[in-house]
Amino acid sequence: MQRLGVGPALYARIVRFDRAFRLKNRSPDLDRLSVAVACGYHDHQHLAKDYRAFTGRSPSAFFQQDAQDPERGFGLVEGGEQATPLPGQNV
Repeated sequence: MQRLGVGPALYARIVRFDRAFRLKNRSPDLDRLSVAVACGYHDHQHLAKDYRAFTGRSPSAFFQQDAQDPERGFGLVEGGEQATPLPGQNV
């Protein structure tokens, strides 16, 4: 891991955060505590700390911005499944 300039502890944080991010993306109805616990965080505050560290935003601010991103208009969600198109959206 040192060849990449990322130590094992940081790498483990990145992997855990990525898992939480993808789980929340796949299952937006899950609450943050459930996502945090399922991904090995002690509580939702530790997950929120990683959101701020890796994205520069709180989880709420990140997902609010993410929902407005043009890529969401393509109708794709995590895992390659089709999302339900928004009213008036041609996907």
